[in-house]
Order: sequence, then C-alpha cells, then structure tokens
Amino acid sequence: MILPNTFLLGAAKCGTTSLTHWLSHHPDVCIAKDKEPLYFNTNQYANGDKWYSDNYYQHYQGEKIIMDNTTMHLMIPFVAPRILKSCGHVNPKFIILVREPVERAYSHWWMHHKWYSPGYARETFNEALDYNFSNFSYDKFKYEHERMLAFDGRYDSYIPTYIEQGLYWHHSQRYIKTFGQHNVSFVFTKDMIDNPKEVLNTICSFLEIPNNKQVCFIKKKVSKFPYEEPNGANSLMNKYRSAKKAFDNIWLRDIIRLSDLTGRDLIHEWEYNL
Repeated sequence: MILPNTFLLGAAKCGTTSLTHWLSHHPDVCIAKDKEPLYFNTNQYANGDKWYSDNYYQHYQGEKIIMDNTTMHLMIPFVAPRILKSCGHVNPKFIILVREPVERAYSHWWMHHKWYSPGYARETFNEALDYNFSNFSYDKFKYEHERMLAFDGRYDSYIPTYIEQGLYWHHSQRYIKTFGQHNVSFVFTKDMIDNPKEVLNTICSFLEIPNNKQVCFIKKKVSKFPYEEPNGANSLMNKYRSAKKAFDNIWLRDIIRLSDLTGRDLIHEWEYNL
C-alpha cells in the first residue's frame, strides 16, 4: 500500500500550484494523481487507506517522496490526527507556504468572486471579510460533520475562511506538536517569486533528495479571469476597513508569533505601516 510521506499543506493562494509543478519534474517525487485528493479532510477518509492508495498512487514507481498537496489540510483541525493514524509510521514531512495574509485573503476572495458560481462569494471584499469576521473561529470545522455541512463540492465552504487560512502560526502548531518542528518547513511566497531556484534547493534539502537542475520555473495560474493585483497590504487595509479590522484583531498576533518561530521580521518584510 502506497501512502504519502510528504504533505504540502497550503495555504491556498500562496503558490501551491506552482510548487507542485516544480516538484512534479523531480525524478524522486511522486505526486498524487489529483493535486488535492481531498481524502484526509472529507468523508472520503471512511473509504480507508487502501482505497486512497489505489485511487491516487497507482502511478508510483519507487520514488522516495510521495506527496499529497491538499491545501485545506493546513486549517482543518481533524486532519493532523488522521495523517498521524494513517501515515505516522513513515515519519511524514510537511511544507507550509506563507503569503502576506491580507493579500492572500484578497486573492482568495477574488478567485471565488470571479471564478465560482454567482452568489458563492460576497459581492465586495469588505462584505466577504465582515461576514467571515462574524463567523470567525480559530478552530473552524473541528469535526468532520461540521466541515461536511458546509461543503459545496468546489473544495471550499459556503462559510468563508479567508481570515482563518492566513493564520499560519496557529495552524502550524498542530503539525509541530504532533510530528515535531524538524518535520515542518515554512516556504515564503515572496521568496518563490524572487529566488525560485534557491527555494527549490532548500526544499530538496529538507526532503533529503538531490537538487533538480531541470526544472522550468513557471508560475502556474489557476484563475481564468484577469486578476487585480493589490498594491500591498497597506493599500488594501486603507481601501477596505474590514481588512484592517481583521489585521488588528486577528492576523497581527499570528504574524508576530510566526516571526518568532521562523526568525524573520515579517512586520518589516511585509512593510506594514503600524
């Protein structure tokens, strides 16, 4: 039975599709048939590990690294215990992509607003974050039945999680406490843009596989619609009061903790006007 030993946890809109594309060219990496199998975070888990192995890893040919890159794994509390139960024996490793949370939230809302069916996302970013703020929870969808009641078949929820998915420090603690900090690596989206080769080399070192010099560093875009690039988090917070409210009340504390954990001054790097 073939089960993953490496998980790209998310977060969504942080570059997971690009990183999956880069790693897919590595001869020592096998990625699940679908980038996001949705096994550990949905009721598909009831089908059992053999079903998961048979449906998503039939193409495995002895690669050292076997990956599941489901982005919702990062924020859903019941996923880490399931991974421990199914894959704990292989001592799995975890990669968490980190993007400035205000920009990440705007990008996520834009995708929902322009791509998904009418009525899926609130009409404006302000309305979306206000609604999310009123339904905010640090441990949203703690149990599977809560998650499935909100599941809409498009890999996300009618209950928005724009704020929750930007809490990188908070969600990482489940994996650090369960699997050890040495098995969790943070990769910053801006580094992927500025120094893709260096980032990939660092990831290969973390996974203990050789560097791959044959990768074509193409940024993979999923959205079918033109994207209005925000001009930084400060601009977004000046334009959208709900973004400033979420930053002041929720995101800022998490950013400070993430800075301490990673040894990076993210307040300075992300150029916040505090």
